[in-house]
Amino acid sequence: MIDKILRGRYKIQRQLRQHAGRQTLLARDLTTDELVIIKLLTFGSDFEWQDFKLFTREAQILQELSHPAIPRYLDYFELDLPLRGFALVQTYIPAKSLEEYLQAGRTFSEEEVRQIAKALLEVLIYLHERLPPVIHRDLKASNVLLGDRLSDRVGRVYLSVSGRFWLGQNSHGATRWKYNRGRNLWLYASRTIRWTSRSCLRPL
Repeated sequence: MIDKILRGRYKIQRQLRQHAGRQTLLARDLTTDELVIIKLLTFGSDFEWQDFKLFTREAQILQELSHPAIPRYLDYFELDLPLRGFALVQTYIPAKSLEEYLQAGRTFSEEEVRQIAKALLEVLIYLHERLPPVIHRDLKASNVLLGDRLSDRVGRVYLSVSGRFWLGQNSHGATRWKYNRGRNLWLYASRTIRWTSRSCLRPL
């Protein structure tokens, strides 16, 4: 699909990921000359309606969100023949995932871990205080994006999203979870990375 133009506007640069009927592509918006991310859901032998449900939910929720740490919704459209399916377009964030850094053996100081946790908490607070609250049900290392390290700081932290969001019916559940969110996020971090005797974090 390299150099293919979707919707007469998005020129494919390269494929970033592919699995089970879904692709993530880097493309250039020929209208704005900006790089964008395109997520494709295609109809094939491995297509499942649950995937379509999650994909459309992701697009619907993203349209309502506006936070500097969440890749922004730009466009959504149906794919033309011969490739049948749907495409979701988002802003491109030039950053690697926490999972990629861990797999490459990068270590994190205790202060950097606190910076990551604080940045993620700010995004989760934004999501949980919406009406209705948005519950992020897919918090994992591959969905946490880290910008370039700046001196003793971890850099910008972003949180990617998926259709596994859940919309609450009221604020009660989100309010109750809010009191435990710091503990829950720290438990997540401790399961993803472990302390060493040098007070650094390394991949498990």
